[in-house]
Amino acid sequence: MEAYLEYTARQVSPRQFHLWSAVAVIGGVLERKVWFWALKKFKLYPGQIMVVLVSKSAITKKSTAAQLAVEFTRTLEPWQFYLLPKKLSPQQLLKCLERLEPEEKVPMRDPDGRRVNGAGFIFARELGTFFTTEAFNEALATHINDLNDCPPGKIRLEFRSWKADLWQPCVSLLGCITPKGIAEELPKAARTAGSFGRVLWVFADHTTRRVSLADDPPPSDVELHRKLVRELEAIVTMRGEMHLSPKAKRWFNEWYHEIHEPKLRRAEMPESEQTGYWGRKDAHVLRVGMVRAASRSRGLVIRREDVQWALKEIETIEKSFPAAMAEIGTNPYNDFERVLLETLERYSSKSDWVDEQRLRQWLRRYGGDRRFTESRETLARAGEVDVKRQGDRWLWRRVYSTGRRIRGTEEER
Repeated sequence: MEAYLEYTARQVSPRQFHLWSAVAVIGGVLERKVWFWALKKFKLYPGQIMVVLVSKSAITKKSTAAQLAVEFTRTLEPWQFYLLPKKLSPQQLLKCLERLEPEEKVPMRDPDGRRVNGAGFIFARELGTFFTTEAFNEALATHINDLNDCPPGKIRLEFRSWKADLWQPCVSLLGCITPKGIAEELPKAARTAGSFGRVLWVFADHTTRRVSLADDPPPSDVELHRKLVRELEAIVTMRGEMHLSPKAKRWFNEWYHEIHEPKLRRAEMPESEQTGYWGRKDAHVLRVGMVRAASRSRGLVIRREDVQWALKEIETIEKSFPAAMAEIGTNPYNDFERVLLETLERYSSKSDWVDEQRLRQWLRRYGGDRRFTESRETLARAGEVDVKRQGDRWLWRRVYSTGRRIRGTEEER
């Protein structure tokens, strides 16, 4: 990580964009080959990460920063890393993630005979244009949300009449977008709190680096470039379960129980920010800590300095969340779902399940019955709420964690 920041030090984009582009690429390379078990194998968190760089057009060269990091993956073998096509339909996404051999149409395997995971990396230089027409992008965004939870084993996914059998699927993402694009270009399924909580949003409105088009180019550091290529090729060979060192585990538990969890319980979070992120912050710290550990050593151990570094960098980008989401408030369609989740959280403090009729009465001024019904389906599919039918009533429950119950192991063939 430090070597890559040195490599990009003379490029005009801000350090934060280079740092998080590297985090996204390393996370994409790790995908499900490296993971962390939580709560005695009740929840699994792979190294896969989703990062979006946010800035106004042409101000900070966000796409250039992202491209520099992605270029290092070109040296990897197809069975090691899969860069998904620039344009995808829901059918194409599922077909690509089947990871079949081009000619034989059988599952791709690595040199040791293990079936390659159904993992893919999305690089979207313009995230808003990655999604196209409304009917098209809603399904695509929903599939990406579901795959971000990394369901275990062999999974069958369907879209209309099309089906795909995927093995240990997951999707990583590095995208770029403007604040206005977040509000106006992303589909509804990608604007829910569930999607927002799964993404690390990195905002910058300026850069302190000054590079003129007439300046002499920086000297080519061939040896540093070769070192970075070698390091990434070493990281892609990593496989297995990562463990927290005793000091890291003790530090993480102290942070969670004394700082993070009490803040969640008091729900002390700015109303302008998407609430889905905060319940996932602890998982983000672990994932980014895994990436830092992989960049420093092949030992599959997350040390205390790795999770401390992860928390520091994550809390740095948290400060700019309001700026990244500044245009969201101008979108009444998305504002309805934000208010709905906040209302559900308030009611859930007294009762686990909340009657939908209470929510409808409270939110009547924000939207009608059709709007409410659409939100029920969207938020449930995004993993932000659980809903169930009880007689003629719908009951809602808020969901805060992306963790899923996992059976089996990641090494099954």
